[in-house]
Amino acid sequence: MEHSETDKRQRVAVTLTLIFPGAGQFYLGRRSLGCVIGFLFGAFFLTASILFLAGASHYFKLVTDGSILEGDKLEQLATVFHPKWLIGLAVAGVAVYALAFADLARKPTTPPPPLPPRLPER
Repeated sequence: MEHSETDKRQRVAVTLTLIFPGAGQFYLGRRSLGCVIGFLFGAFFLTASILFLAGASHYFKLVTDGSILEGDKLEQLATVFHPKWLIGLAVAGVAVYALAFADLARKPTTPPPPLPPRLPER
C-alpha cells in the first residue's frame, strides 16, 4: 500500500511534536503557530525546572543543617517544592501538548508546501 507524501509528512510532524511541541507545526509550514506552541511549552518547562531546582536546594539546606527538628523546619519541608505551582505548570504543559496534537489531527485547509525535488540516485 503506497502512502502519499502528505501522510509521510504528517507522520514526521507527529514524531517531531512528540520530541518537542510545536516542531511538527513548524515542519508543516505553520511556523507562527509552531513558535507560539514551542515558546509556551518551553516557558512552562523552564519555569517548572527552576522552581524544582530552587526547592531542591532549599530542601537540601534544611536537611543538612543538622537541626531539622528545631523551630518550624519540618513544616517548611511540606511546601519547599511549591507543589501547587509545579502541578499547575505540569497541567499547562500537558495542555500545550494536547493543543499541538489536536492541531496536527485536523485536516489542513491549504495544501502543504511542495517538497524539494529529489536528487537522482547514482
